[in-house]
Amino acid sequence: MSQTLYEQYKDALRRGHVAALRGRLDVALAAYEEAALIAPDRALPHASLGDVFQRLGRVEAAEAAYAVALTRAPGDEAALRGRAELRAGLGNRLDAARDFEALADVLEHAGRLVDACDAARRALELAESRTRRRAVERLTGLLRQQDADPSAAEALRLALLLLEPIRADASDDAAAGDGIDLGAGSAAPDDARGAGAPEDARGTESPEGHTPGLSAAGPPRTSPWTPPLLDPPSALASAEAMLDAHDVAGARHLLLELAAQQRGIGHLDAALDACLALMPIDPADTALQLEIAANQAARGWVEIAAEKVRLLGRLSELDDDAAASEAIAAFAAGQGFADPAPAAPAEGAAPNGA
Repeated sequence: MSQTLYEQYKDALRRGHVAALRGRLDVALAAYEEAALIAPDRALPHASLGDVFQRLGRVEAAEAAYAVALTRAPGDEAALRGRAELRAGLGNRLDAARDFEALADVLEHAGRLVDACDAARRALELAESRTRRRAVERLTGLLRQQDADPSAAEALRLALLLLEPIRADASDDAAAGDGIDLGAGSAAPDDARGAGAPEDARGTESPEGHTPGLSAAGPPRTSPWTPPLLDPPSALASAEAMLDAHDVAGARHLLLELAAQQRGIGHLDAALDACLALMPIDPADTALQLEIAANQAARGWVEIAAEKVRLLGRLSELDDDAAASEAIAAFAAGQGFADPAPAAPAEGAAPNGA
């Protein structure tokens, strides 16, 4: 592929991802189809088409698109995950389990043990078998060696809930007596799927150097000092005055802080209002989009939030934005979402390296 065609391909993908993020699915379809025509040997455009068809409820078209992607790259993560979720939603449990099983193998070979364990656990939940149970047991054994990592501890806890439901539900003392170390962040889940983030990842305080609005959903943590709560009408008026004075950075900071604070105390509509006030400034702002995803997750719209984060991850890779990729990955880990890394490194590689 020439450099010119490669740039056209990347531009089509970027337009598709942005349109999908904004819910403009017809525009996303056209852009992904354009990318597929430019680079017919690439899996990503077809996997992305499958995602959009699935959101539109066009089941047969979605499965066909995922199948094409997997003929291009049998180990394509996005296609395997998308088809597995599609089949699981349709009640095709055995085929969905096989896709999750294949996905777990791909992720393990890529060194992503946390995600591999989650995929293996989903396969076992869908279709019990000795082989799948042994795979989960083996991966949990590997994860026990990484219990300092909150995302590893969460994946381990969820796997143990499936493998050993009685022991996993026991008190910390009883679990310790059984020789089970659940690791940090192993408190009881908000629901059986673990959609909530670990307790230590939920604070609204931003560590030094972090942008407000990137924290996971949940109430503020107790600390020696917390910033006073902003009054939404006053803060919105102040942000508008800053914009009139061309202080875009100040308005952005204030609106993200307002959104995070209001979400943290459960005022989700007020938090969303702050996000919408920031949207016209830069709709592609990673911090803004992650704050919207956190708001969606807090409302229980976990799948919608996870899809947004996956699209953000793909965009950051297309733009070679390391800072955005790091923020997105940290957010995904805090929410318990799958790693939003791209499905195949070759999709983002230079043409000569494809």
